[in-house]
Amino acid sequence: MVLVALTASTVFTLFLVGERSREDLEILENTFPVQMRHDLRNTFSIAAIVRRPVMYAQIEIGSLTRLDIVELSIGTDKSGRDGMFSLGFISDLYDLAVALGIEPVEYEMENVDWNRTRYSMYVMDFTDVLLPLVDARTLGGYRGGGLTTIYAGLFNESGLGHLYAGSRDFFSSRNSTITELTISLNDEKQVYKRVKELSSGDVASGVAPMLDAPDLGTVSFSDLGRDDTVRLSYSIDRATVPAYDETYKIWRQHRLELVTISANGEVQSRMADFCFAI
Repeated sequence: MVLVALTASTVFTLFLVGERSREDLEILENTFPVQMRHDLRNTFSIAAIVRRPVMYAQIEIGSLTRLDIVELSIGTDKSGRDGMFSLGFISDLYDLAVALGIEPVEYEMENVDWNRTRYSMYVMDFTDVLLPLVDARTLGGYRGGGLTTIYAGLFNESGLGHLYAGSRDFFSSRNSTITELTISLNDEKQVYKRVKELSSGDVASGVAPMLDAPDLGTVSFSDLGRDDTVRLSYSIDRATVPAYDETYKIWRQHRLELVTISANGEVQSRMADFCFAI
């Protein structure tokens, strides 16, 4: 498991190289803009190399923003799974999951650094629970406002310190926020662009609009051989990232991007990338 700490630098890049990994997919790079600024491309980039042949692999992204738990009167002195279940709106979703017979994705990450403070983090992802009830494009917010399906609680010795909420996708409101997204397998690339960025030449060369990018922030690859390299990268227009939302009490400029890499249905790595739009 790889945890990425928040630092004062503008861009944080994690490179894992050297000794051979015991896993099927080894993370080579996790780059993200700690500070999303108007004068930067604000690019997220995840790359992995195949160490053993893989029939099926996925890169999955969850995009979350920070709730103002003080203004929303959200709190608990419990931690981890117990802390998440003590929040009524999360326990209600879990009850729905039980009724449907679909388990949410749950996991815990220890020693997560948020603004130079250490927390444990517990994540509950209800995307698969709600997907049979809501189509992917509505769920992800490509049509309408989207639904909150993922919650990540950061806990310290006092209980809940911060709570993030969002959905499974590359970035919220991706059709306006992401200027360009590229999916690569070795030298082969598929590029998607925001509509206002698309030229006639782009369309002629096979560049697609952002709406056509894979649903729910999930990129899939099949029949991968040893030393194949997969990569996902996308850039964010800082001007489209809102500030504090007075109506819903959300710090929309405080971002948490969750990355899950899996091979043949088994999770290989999870990463948590914290970003601030300044």
